[in-house]
Amino acid sequence: MKGNNFVSMMVKLASEKPEVRVVTDEILTPTPTFEIAEKSMLLVRSGNLGLFHLSSEGECSWFEFAQVIFETLKLKRLCCPRV
Repeated sequence: MKGNNFVSMMVKLASEKPEVRVVTDEILTPTPTFEIAEKSMLLVRSGNLGLFHLSSEGECSWFEFAQVIFETLKLKRLCCPRV
């Protein structure tokens, strides 16, 4: 994890705070950069030109995304919803 992104921020906050509060009312589609790179290369190789929008399928709130990060990385801090 490198750079300024949500995953890095959650890891940092989990190391600094006993509780991390994350909004529940903003919805997004997290898309890993390796997936964007892979699909971009397919487009380049296909010869297609134009403006393209790439994202993963599905959606979640920032809070749901944070919960998955905490569970996946086995972070010991509590992730709480913030309305």
